[in-house]
Amino acid sequence: MRISAFTQRTGVSRDTVRFYERRGLLRPAVAANGYRDYSELDVERVALIRIGQRLGFTLREIGPLARAWEQDALGPSEQRRVITRRLGEIDARIAEMQAIRTYLVAKLDWLEQGGTGPRPVLGATGKDPAPVPSLAAVGTRKPGLRQPRMDRMVGRDRKRSQRR
Repeated sequence: MRISAFTQRTGVSRDTVRFYERRGLLRPAVAANGYRDYSELDVERVALIRIGQRLGFTLREIGPLARAWEQDALGPSEQRRVITRRLGEIDARIAEMQAIRTYLVAKLDWLEQGGTGPRPVLGATGKDPAPVPSLAAVGTRKPGLRQPRMDRMVGRDRKRSQRR
């Protein structure tokens, strides 16, 4: 299939398809006339890439894993190890986000009450069993995971409170 039909089937843009090709993630057949010919395997590959990205894998990690997965080069135990490791990272990320959410809800309540009473502190609710990331760690990147730039937001809050 040609690229226009391929982009409609996969839901990714032409630029994304070309980017995946440059990264070696897609290798469509090339017809005699020079046109790329995308197959059903390429459609599945893009679906696998998109799922991997949503799970927090980087494109650098996805390439070799996708090839090994498609060729059944990863045995069941290796597949379980890869999936289990990623699930652990996702669970840790969820715990961090829940701690940040708890803080932001407390901060919003505090602000709506006119900023009176004790100022909320990240992780100081006493009922959050998850380990709370330090403010310095919130703005740093872990490989393969996108993280919000909370350090910038916290800095803005600090500046606003100093103006009062």
